[in-house]
Amino acid sequence: MELENLMKALSLDNSELNVLRRSHQFQAEIDNIHTQILYQEYDHFHLIRVVQVGGRASLSKVALMEDTSGPPYRINSIPRHDDHTVLGAATLIAANLSITKTLLLCLCLRDYGVGTTMTLVEVMKNEINNINVV
Repeated sequence: MELENLMKALSLDNSELNVLRRSHQFQAEIDNIHTQILYQEYDHFHLIRVVQVGGRASLSKVALMEDTSGPPYRINSIPRHDDHTVLGAATLIAANLSITKTLLLCLCLRDYGVGTTMTLVEVMKNEINNINVV
């Protein structure tokens, strides 16, 4: 039952399935590991997919909270990680890329630590200038 509830939390409402606005796919070396990155922006959400060979897969939905008195994001993740590395990586990515709408993250990284995540963020920031409107 817990997995079913988590899957529902990760899903998008039909109202959020909108038109693709920007898309960019590129490759980079992150921590000397070949990394494939896909960034897509839709009307109501962003999708980022990052894949490193031999990485540990995770899927996260990061939603911006309207209530500013608490944490800025609500994050649901599969699989759930007790060490919070995936949650930390998702938070760093959303905050440093100034994400203002729901973010779906499909990550398959060998290391979810702060150093690797910030290197990924810097690579993405440099590439975002090359993203074309679809």
